[in-house]
Amino acid sequence: MTVKWRTAFNLNIDIIDSEHQKLIGIINKLYENFKLVDKNELVKQLLKELWDYADVHFKREEKCFEKYDYPETDKHKEQHHVFMNKIKEVENDFLNGKINLFDQTFFLNKWFANHILVEDKKYAKYFENNNLQF
Repeated sequence: MTVKWRTAFNLNIDIIDSEHQKLIGIINKLYENFKLVDKNELVKQLLKELWDYADVHFKREEKCFEKYDYPETDKHKEQHHVFMNKIKEVENDFLNGKINLFDQTFFLNKWFANHILVEDKKYAKYFENNNLQF
């Protein structure tokens, strides 16, 4: 299942919305290529790209959380940690031939879309209510 960007995902923080779109795009590429055996190198590359980009994105969010004393920082950081661990789990299972990439990309897409719609919306509201700039 691929995820299409919807206006409901917008946090109205340009850099974050742009990064979210890119992350969803990477996960969608994984989903689209999971079943093509001859695409193993591409899948490995996409998993690395997902890890690298998610790491940069999450660090940007967390830096702002710390700067503005966002009250749910620890909970939000833990969720980022869960997502990063899942990427590594998918990568390890893929490299060892023990994976159903279809199920895993479905999970990643579902998790990320839910994370934006629920958790990221919370910090966007906090920033807006407190007139904070990301």
